[in-house]
Amino acid sequence: MNNEKTIPEMITNRIKRYGGKILFQHKVGWSWKQITWLDFEKTIKDIASFLLGLGFAPGTAAIIVSGSRTESLFAEFGIYLLGGITIPIDDNDDLEKIIKIARDSKSRFMFVAKESTLKELSNKIHEVPSLHKIVTFTDTGIGEDERVIPFKGLLKFGSMKRKMLEDELARKAEGVLPDSTAAVFYNFDSDLKKERKEITHKDLIKALKGASEKLLSITEQDQAFSHLPYVSPYERFVNYLGIYMGNRISIAETRDNFFDDILEVKPTVIYETQKGIENLCSKALSNPGRVSISQKLRNAIGGRAKHILIDSLPRREIINLLSSSGVSLTEVPELAEL
Repeated sequence: MNNEKTIPEMITNRIKRYGGKILFQHKVGWSWKQITWLDFEKTIKDIASFLLGLGFAPGTAAIIVSGSRTESLFAEFGIYLLGGITIPIDDNDDLEKIIKIARDSKSRFMFVAKESTLKELSNKIHEVPSLHKIVTFTDTGIGEDERVIPFKGLLKFGSMKRKMLEDELARKAEGVLPDSTAAVFYNFDSDLKKERKEITHKDLIKALKGASEKLLSITEQDQAFSHLPYVSPYERFVNYLGIYMGNRISIAETRDNFFDDILEVKPTVIYETQKGIENLCSKALSNPGRVSISQKLRNAIGGRAKHILIDSLPRREIINLLSSSGVSLTEVPELAEL
């Protein structure tokens, strides 16, 4: 597996290796749905088939207005199979920024997580003439615009086309080159002047390989868990690291869900940011009681966590506090500095 040079190669290798093993746990209502590597393959190929049927070509850009969640992860890998480019945007960013990025990138496709964002976009779609389809992760607020389709509908139509397009999908995936752009991150200053950071498949694979080589204590049996609502290379790609390493992955959709779900998931690995860890520790320190701070931290991170992967290390006192709770912190600059 060390010879892979693109994301499609990585996915193909992992699916061959793990097949029917569990990759994701995804909460649906009150219950948990288990998603195998083969389920993952079907889903991302359904997405790719839908896009391919609408003329999605290598180098086509697709905007994803969403924090890190299962659906956005599926969409990203479906796009990579076609040699497309993902453009992640915070779903808390203002509409003006989203419109400017869509126009600059000439994106034909957009994936949207929040109903409120979808409603705002419905009055502004005419400002992005290149935009062909908006896929929404929500089932509400869709309206009658034929350019808007729910994610479940995309999967249904993609599944119907997939068998017919299987050979073409394989050719597209094999045609992705290491130097092909995989993702573009936009930053804006106060005057909304554009700054673009392009990340190639080679860049991403190199970073994932480098990070994994120092995480030898994390095995394929480990369960990873996160809630990462914002957009940065670290927050976007740390779940890719779980896929690269063959871990099982769960992603909470909201911060409230994170603390509810973590007690059920009981992860051994947590993906967090410096800010997130500092907030968690501050909360434990600010509520004195009979339970020790170490035990409060153990409870807050699900009781079984051994490893926390983080974009940058917090203060030494927090590192020591977590260490006393039996948890190690590992900085992942390979992803944070992409």
